[in-house]
Amino acid sequence: MKNFKNSDWIIPVSIAVHLFIINSYLYFLTPETYTNVYYILHYNISWLLITYGLSYYTRKRKEGFFTNIHKVIQLYLIYGLAYFALFGISGRIYKSLEQQLFIYLMICVALTAYRVVFFWLRRKYRMWGGNSVRVVVLGRDKNLKKN
Repeated sequence: MKNFKNSDWIIPVSIAVHLFIINSYLYFLTPETYTNVYYILHYNISWLLITYGLSYYTRKRKEGFFTNIHKVIQLYLIYGLAYFALFGISGRIYKSLEQQLFIYLMICVALTAYRVVFFWLRRKYRMWGGNSVRVVVLGRDKNLKKN
């Protein structure tokens, strides 16, 4: 049986939190979205496919907030296209596209806020000694100091 490390849970938890943020904002700001199961599936499956296509969820130890900021921007742009494409696909006319743009921007801000909090908490966890790495150096070199 495989032993799970804490890092094995980072990606599934991040996916769940991202989908929770998207669905909760859509539910509270546009309750008419949740009258049709197709809309819910479209928003969730498009998020999962886009993040998979961009390889958004990675487990790199040295990754920081600004390391893959280009992927975040690409994700928001492509997901924005998918978000607004549903209006054309469904043929549903909304009273205010400005309101839909505001809702989409609120989702992006909430996802970015989660990213900020995630990297801040991870940095604090590592500063307290969690998830440390031990390195064994073999051999002698002039750069190695003897203690």
